[in-house]
Amino acid sequence: MTAERAYAEVERLTRRRARNFAYGIMVLPREKRRAIAAIYAFARRVDDVADGDLESEEKRRRLNELRAQLDAAPGDDAMLVAGGASAGVSRRRSLHGNASR
Repeated sequence: MTAERAYAEVERLTRRRARNFAYGIMVLPREKRRAIAAIYAFARRVDDVADGDLESEEKRRRLNELRAQLDAAPGDDAMLVAGGASAGVSRRRSLHGNASR
């Protein structure tokens, strides 16, 4: 999966699952908006596991898998591909900087 496709997917997920949040981040420059959408996609996945109906042990196992995926090669997982690309963005340019940059 290309970074472009991954970013499109995490931005689609953000628009679908957090409409007001998606509108709020639209004012950010493209790189920052994409990075925030990738972070949101990961947080959404973690939240879905944590708040789901799974048994505690299964939740723990899945959350540990998600943690491990942060350091693994992204493969075809849109959230991980976009997250990896966003890590490059954050190294090149602080996410805490002026939103108009």
